[in-house]
Amino acid sequence: MRRRSPALPAPEHLRRTPLTRWSLVAVVAVLGTGVLVGCTATSTTQRDDRPATVAVDAGVPVPTVTTDSALTTTLALVTDYGSCDDGERKVADMIAKWPISMLATAGDNTQSTDNCVPYQQSVNDYYTPLLGGADGGRFYPVPGDKDYSNPGAGLDAYLHAFPFLATMNDDPRWYKLNAGTVNVFMLDSEVDPDASAAQKAWLQQQLTRAHQDEPGYWNIVVLHRPPFTSASDPNTAMRPASGWEYKAWGANAVISGHEGFWEELRVDGLTYAVAGAGGTAGVKECPGTRDAASKKCVSGAGAVLISAFTDKLTLEYRQPDGGSGKTAATTTITR
Repeated sequence: MRRRSPALPAPEHLRRTPLTRWSLVAVVAVLGTGVLVGCTATSTTQRDDRPATVAVDAGVPVPTVTTDSALTTTLALVTDYGSCDDGERKVADMIAKWPISMLATAGDNTQSTDNCVPYQQSVNDYYTPLLGGADGGRFYPVPGDKDYSNPGAGLDAYLHAFPFLATMNDDPRWYKLNAGTVNVFMLDSEVDPDASAAQKAWLQQQLTRAHQDEPGYWNIVVLHRPPFTSASDPNTAMRPASGWEYKAWGANAVISGHEGFWEELRVDGLTYAVAGAGGTAGVKECPGTRDAASKKCVSGAGAVLISAFTDKLTLEYRQPDGGSGKTAATTTITR
């Protein structure tokens, strides 16, 4: 059983103003400086092959409300990255060209690869501009199994690397975010049964409240191990049958990682997405036999671009192909 994290003070809920295209350019411009704002100081090795400034790609539209079906918010999600390889570099460079309000992770922020120190290199050497910059941090993780088990990782190292999590909730392993018209509920799928029960009660309360008080918002749940997947080890302990009533509580989608491929599944009217891998080391092939609920499966490194419209939510699994990447799969959610 894993050690429980120490009690931390519970602040007011933090809501952050989404980045505009131009404020993101300012954030991206600090890439070559190795600046990390709001985190405990550590020495990092900045990669020499990354340009000092990356221009935002005009191929991804800046959110603006102009019609009944306007784009209101864009954000990104990456998972199973942290491998310090060429795939992680290409995915990070692709994300840097998206005009996103924030980047969330679905865990495994380290991949236990050689010459890749957890967090100090696996995260900071690729995502420093989103960890801190002119507009503050825009990078929010959840832990995966490798965050607990990898050499040099573990809960203490994880919380030390991301000290801002202490301001997000009384237990920093799970917390709520807001990006424009999207609420994101960040969960830890690796906790012991007692903590899992507390986390479930928290999610029920927070999701239900958001669904009732903010009917125009989208609600996304993020965790590492997927409740539904075509892989051989689904997270049955966090399925609706085990009391995790995501849809009934107000969720519009559940996004996870762990499996190393992109997969869209539709279960009882709710979309469950497995978010691929953000580095070469995390990539796995799609299973030869897929679950009956599976709609599409794609292999290869990439990240998810989430676009919130007034009438729909789109999840695009994009893979590096120059610029803002190529779209390998798209899921559209309506209500």
